[in-house]
Amino acid sequence: MDATSWKERETKFSRKFKTGQKHIRSLFEGFDPLPEIQPVALIVMGSAKNHAEIGGGTVVMIGDFMREMRDKIQYGVGTQIVPEQYVILRTLQFAKEYWSAKEATKSLSA
Repeated sequence: MDATSWKERETKFSRKFKTGQKHIRSLFEGFDPLPEIQPVALIVMGSAKNHAEIGGGTVVMIGDFMREMRDKIQYGVGTQIVPEQYVILRTLQFAKEYWSAKEATKSLSA
């Protein structure tokens, strides 16, 4: 969420991605072979139109990422809940379930 220049962001994301490459194997020891890692820079402010890549990774706008995650969560909380160790995905599953237009309308009329 910074408002730094793209040049500064380039340096920062390059450093982050290099650090990630150094430690990724130890984080995912159960994966053999480890799938190809595709670095992604989640950007809140800016545009992926003029800057498709940064620091060796792909620029993804946070709104696009959130929509993709929402669309990929296939099950509702009553059917198959995301395990609690995946805190962010579980939160997104609850958001998808309870922030729908139908639920919002129901809450307003109560």
